Amino acid sequence: MRFRNILFSLLLLLGFLAVSQPAKAETIIDTDIATDTTWTKAMSPIVLKGQNRSQTIIRVTSGATLTIEAGVTIQISPGMDFYVTNKCLRGYGGEACYRDSAGDIRLPKLIAKGTADAPIIFTSAKKDPAAGDWGSMIIEAKGSDIEWVQFLYGGNRSKRAFVEVRESIFENNLIENGDTVGLWTASQTLTGNSIRSNNGNGIYCSHQCKIENNYIVKNSGNGIELDTLLKTDITGNFFYQNSGNAVNSASILTIPVEIAGNLFMENAGGIYFERSSEGLNFHNNNFLRNTNFAIKSTLNNREDKTYPAASNWFGIDTGSSSSAGEFFVSPEYITTSFAKDGNDFNLNTATQAGKSYQAYLGANNLDEAFFQAKVQRKILAGNDVIPGSLLRYSITFSNLTTKATGITVVVNIPTDQEVLLCSAKIDSASANYVLETACKTGLPGEISFSRNQLIWQPATIAAQKEQTLYFVTALRPDATAAAQLPSFTCNSQTVNYSLDNAVTVGKASNQAVTPAATTATAKTTKTPAKSSNATVVKTIPVANSNTAGELVVGKIYRQIIGGSLKYVLGTSSKRYYILSADANLIREIDAFSKSSNKSKTIAVWGDYTSNKNGIQFTRWEIR
Repeated sequence: MRFRNILFSLLLLLGFLAVSQPAKAETIIDTDIATDTTWTKAMSPIVLKGQNRSQTIIRVTSGATLTIEAGVTIQISPGMDFYVTNKCLRGYGGEACYRDSAGDIRLPKLIAKGTADAPIIFTSAKKDPAAGDWGSMIIEAKGSDIEWVQFLYGGNRSKRAFVEVRESIFENNLIENGDTVGLWTASQTLTGNSIRSNNGNGIYCSHQCKIENNYIVKNSGNGIELDTLLKTDITGNFFYQNSGNAVNSASILTIPVEIAGNLFMENAGGIYFERSSEGLNFHNNNFLRNTNFAIKSTLNNREDKTYPAASNWFGIDTGSSSSAGEFFVSPEYITTSFAKDGNDFNLNTATQAGKSYQAYLGANNLDEAFFQAKVQRKILAGNDVIPGSLLRYSITFSNLTTKATGITVVVNIPTDQEVLLCSAKIDSASANYVLETACKTGLPGEISFSRNQLIWQPATIAAQKEQTLYFVTALRPDATAAAQLPSFTCNSQTVNYSLDNAVTVGKASNQAVTPAATTATAKTTKTPAKSSNATVVKTIPVANSNTAGELVVGKIYRQIIGGSLKYVLGTSSKRYYILSADANLIREIDAFSKSSNKSKTIAVWGDYTSNKNGIQFTRWEIR
């Protein structure tokens, strides 16, 4: 009994200790930062708040450097702003007051360098955050370094935007759910950032900007608004479903603006300049389903001038249009040289923009669906059970996005079949089509054959187009079950499929080819007819007329296929062909097989076609 009382007391004590453990403490910041300071992970979460209702700004000032460690979360109270200011005395005075004893100007700085796995987060202090909960992040002082930082749920009572930055490093950041313009910038390079779902323009560029490889999506205004005074470059960005135009300039600009290599998709408009002028160059972009236009200007600054807009893709392979709508381009922009097949586009997945792009693809079932693939099989001779039958396969790749290159498809021919012919295009849709070449010799540059594998490397698959690989196999004479299905990989990824059904296939990635193992898929097993009277012959199966091939020893088997007698040619290298030649050749084979004179051979060669009767050689002779 005493033991149970002690045990009960101990359990009570442990329970008290468990419930009395304090929650992780927060760190309150309610004064300006006037000396060099570091906010560490151990201080997180850090809450910015005023000491009273009239205090609405926390500043980094007096030449101080604020360093924030990766993984720190900063929660900002309603209505508060955070400034890294170049002004003295709470906003009064200029940079000159930051001179140190040596006469050098020492401006305040923010060094906030998160990582992809441990970003720094500026967010709302509210339990249920919403756009506009707090004010703005104003980085007026140049020379700051902001990388892998997330700015969320601000933009209330902002000066010009949710986040403002100039003359600093600004890379791989996320600006989301701001209740105003996402980012105001001047004299700034923006790289790898994600700017999305803000209640205004995504980016407002004042003065000179270089905006490259960013993800600018679903902002309620324009993707980028330009009001720049110096040369500006906009390259390699993804603009998607912005309520305004992807790039917009309502100002009268006469400075060089280069817009190249971007993907403009489902915005209200593509590129809009109030006045077209010298120095504008729009090239190698992709425009897809933008509602009102691709490229437009209301006025031509000089009526006699034209402006370059070469190598763009307009969502169709016929180029732009002079009619209003998604293909429209104003007449002063020269688009006669356009990208029929589309332009390459992708965002580096190591950046914040690339991660957002991959998430977008996943949300739209496109992360593994840059292509759709469909495998079909058609019986050309016999059926899918009888040895010697001919089977035609087609693997069609439909490109769902922009131009695709660097594709490697490896097809593993089943062990019960032998590949005969292959082609990357078809001459006729009928059953009596002619394939370009034999897979054993003289292959086109896109197709190779090795160890019973077809390797297809199309130079390109045009944007929103498709290409098809065709090949014919013969069921081997020793096949004892229904024909297996080939397995195949695309850029080393195994593609699981069923006949006649489209499946998704991942984006080309230029990986080394690692063919998957051949898998067997058997259906109903049937007993094939038996071959008999095997005769040793020599044969030359070649692709082109009058082209000599290397003699190989093989056998001809008599085989009942589809109710009629056929001859199946099997070589010593286990290649099998149905011979469907003229009656004279059949008689010669019969006579040869019965003859006691074995000093001669039968040779067949030349052009051949595939039809419902098998492989037909155009020339033969007794040697």
